[in-house]
Amino acid sequence: MDFKNKIIAIQNLLLEKKLVIAATECKKLLKKYPKNGYIHNICGLAFAGQGKFLTSIEYFNKALYYDPENLAAMNNLANSYKAENYFDKAEKLFLKIIEKDSQNLKALNNYANLKQELGNFEGAIALLFKALKINPIENNILFSLASCYQNIGNFEKSIEFANKLLKVNPKHFAAHQLISGHTKYQEENKESKKHLEIMEKLSREEDLNVEQKIYLLFALGKAYEDLKDYEKSFQYLEKANFLKKQNTKYKIDKDRKIFRNIIKTFDKIDLSNSQKTFNEKKI
Repeated sequence: MDFKNKIIAIQNLLLEKKLVIAATECKKLLKKYPKNGYIHNICGLAFAGQGKFLTSIEYFNKALYYDPENLAAMNNLANSYKAENYFDKAEKLFLKIIEKDSQNLKALNNYANLKQELGNFEGAIALLFKALKINPIENNILFSLASCYQNIGNFEKSIEFANKLLKVNPKHFAAHQLISGHTKYQEENKESKKHLEIMEKLSREEDLNVEQKIYLLFALGKAYEDLKDYEKSFQYLEKANFLKKQNTKYKIDKDRKIFRNIIKTFDKIDLSNSQKTFNEKKI
């Protein structure tokens, strides 16, 4: 198999989520082409997909060593830094990418996700609107906007963007759950009744993965609670919680790292001017 076909084969392995095999094949190829930045980049993706972000960081850095202008590798490295809670390093890389390519949709969206994680929702929204101008129907951007507005308590805007997303992708299950959370389901309300019927129909599809089922079950449980059908609500919520418990991989260490980085961010803010203004007002 020639070089091009080997690369295509590895890319297919990544798409099929056969990440361990993909990483193994990449390492074999790197023995023959040790200075190929592209191979280092896809090898990094294979490890990042397995959650082995420290290893992926090594490969992405090597990719940039051999190909310093590889913005895809730069974006991947920033994402791995973000996953390991090296927020400062991730932010510097996202800014560098956007400086080189202001239309880089992935970097804008990923940088917005970083700001969301740090609680800077207004900053995230500004970035997402820039991204929206580039691609107004991008699923991730629309859902991120819905999520940001939800976090700042603007539920009307949140539902607006979730509905825009469902027009593009009717099977975006997280958007259905978001709408359910801010909708009062009533028999006489035709709009809420229609949404409930849509969710019920989706729940009967046989090819749903576990994550999709969890979103729908929680959404349906909430809807039937509004309708005071508590038996049906309990059944849906019980199923959702069971599936969530089976599939949750919660690690408190990650949250501890996040809190430490947020504290570090606040420590860097110069509060001297604010304090001065406050004192002047008191006088």
